[in-house]
Amino acid sequence: MANTIKEMVYSQVSPQEVFESFYGLNHRERMAYETLLEATEPLSVEAIAERMECSLSTAYRYVDTLESSGLVRQTGIFDEEYLKSGYVAEDPAVVADLMEQFVDVKYEQCAENIDEMGGVPPTERGHSGSERDRTDRGERPPTGEARQSGSLSISH
Repeated sequence: MANTIKEMVYSQVSPQEVFESFYGLNHRERMAYETLLEATEPLSVEAIAERMECSLSTAYRYVDTLESSGLVRQTGIFDEEYLKSGYVAEDPAVVADLMEQFVDVKYEQCAENIDEMGGVPPTERGHSGSERDRTDRGERPPTGEARQSGSLSISH
């Protein structure tokens, strides 16, 4: 897998690898997110461990990692007569929008740093804005840049 942004841009990385790299996840943590995404109701950590065929402590670690990354949120579920913690995955479209916003902010910060070093003025840099900006102006995104229906596909 590519280690730097430049390597990612110039290589054939999968959406799954970009997702893992962006959030600092390993393959099994991404699989835990997908398990929650596929669920029709909130899952307990026990249910996640069962579906992923891993230990309970490992499932807790996955959930902690995903929760600290903002990819899952905790909710309550009733187990017979008790209320316990359940988890749901954040919508992939929301995750993709957050990723895009982060990249846009970082691009602007890089542009400012280049300008401070005496680089090319922003109007001459050739940056045509984000996909959303171009779409709002009625422009088509360059080939290979369009996302399908604004969501992030992370299936394996």
